[in-house]
Amino acid sequence: MLIPKSHTSPMKYLLLVLLLTTSLTISANAQLRAAGEPVLIYDDITTALQQPIPSPDGSKLALTGPNYNGIWVMNQNGDQFRQLSDTDGTGFGLSWSHDGTSLAARATQRTDNRKSFAVMIINADNGSSELLSEFQPHLPSTPFFDAQQQRVLLATSSEIQIYNVPLQRRLSADQASVFTAKASFDRIVVTNVNGELSELRPIADSEVTYLHASISPDGLKLAFSVYGGNLFVQDLNTNELTDFGRGFFPTWSPDSRFISFTRNEDDGYRHTYGEIVAAAADGSQEVVLYSSNITIPANPHWSPVQNRVYFDYMNTGSILYIDVLTN
Repeated sequence: MLIPKSHTSPMKYLLLVLLLTTSLTISANAQLRAAGEPVLIYDDITTALQQPIPSPDGSKLALTGPNYNGIWVMNQNGDQFRQLSDTDGTGFGLSWSHDGTSLAARATQRTDNRKSFAVMIINADNGSSELLSEFQPHLPSTPFFDAQQQRVLLATSSEIQIYNVPLQRRLSADQASVFTAKASFDRIVVTNVNGELSELRPIADSEVTYLHASISPDGLKLAFSVYGGNLFVQDLNTNELTDFGRGFFPTWSPDSRFISFTRNEDDGYRHTYGEIVAAAADGSQEVVLYSSNITIPANPHWSPVQNRVYFDYMNTGSILYIDVLTN
């Protein structure tokens, strides 16, 4: 910046330089950090809800109960609470439709003490459901919508089962997501906006089991954890991997720059410590947003529309969020 000498005294010029230098230093040292303490939005030990998953527009949260029994929905502030299903196991691996009207889930029924499973879509407003498959003895994976919301996919160890979404629940082209991803045993299944399927194996090891895959909103980076190992982010252009150490359940910030995930410790019988972490996708910054060895935080999910991470206190029925500063 050039300042005409005729308008600025040496002292004023020096003060201006100092101010500019200080401003640049503050900007350079700005850190990823929590904006404050966690905010409690729901607390009921009788239902012991867990795993708050924000809808694509951020207005609603889908949750499940102990042992993934039942499905509930509440709004982002913790009210307008309603139960959609009370069936055992339906809350495991819930997946929102891209328009936020439906959830893909595993339906469960019990006959003569034997369970069978089917793929279903459940209405997020009134709980009405539609079965997309017949009931079968084994359903080892959980269903998810493709990027166009034209199909629901179920990636098993040997194949990808495809079920067409009812016409009234499909999206127009301008509503479609960019990508979706799902970890499935020895690979990660990815769908793009053109309806194409691909199977990724980021680590060159046939014994690897992939967990908790999540693709960034811009479709350029893939976060995933490995069974018995660490959490990684892969740059899908260069295939470069960034290792974040031990971590689980990665989710993305709306601008694709950051991930949030959890680190927990146990003594072999129970969890003894947990922390919710936020980190730059390239590994350049990392901060613990919340940690405790008493109220163990778990199941973080970054809101798709704001810098807010939802999570729960394990086994307590407490649902919280914490806002994140990224500048």
